[in-house]
Amino acid sequence: MKTILIMMQNDDLRLPLADWISLEGFDVVQTNDAIAGLRIAEVLPVEIIFCDLEMLEMDSFKEKLRCYSEAHRENQTSHIIAISDSKSIVQALALGADDFLFSGAQLYEFLQLAMMKLRQA
Repeated sequence: MKTILIMMQNDDLRLPLADWISLEGFDVVQTNDAIAGLRIAEVLPVEIIFCDLEMLEMDSFKEKLRCYSEAHRENQTSHIIAISDSKSIVQALALGADDFLFSGAQLYEFLQLAMMKLRQA
């Protein structure tokens, strides 16, 4: 079973997204805490991480994400997708994200991107 980690502070997006992805047959782990999310990702094989761009901007999180990204990109084990309402795509990619979605995207767009990335893995 493929596992998707959702790290978002916005409950209005995180909770329905987690429900919908789990209904599609994926294992979903979710948290509203960035550091807890990375700890989860260190011990649990995760194929996709949905993450608030605001979390990527936190200094302590940035460094931990860089270390995580470097370690896992070698094995191609996870794909990080940044989510924001108004921030720059370039900024998200510079902070270590592999892809970007606007938080106003429809739930099916989140799932479509996840499915596409899982097929590429």
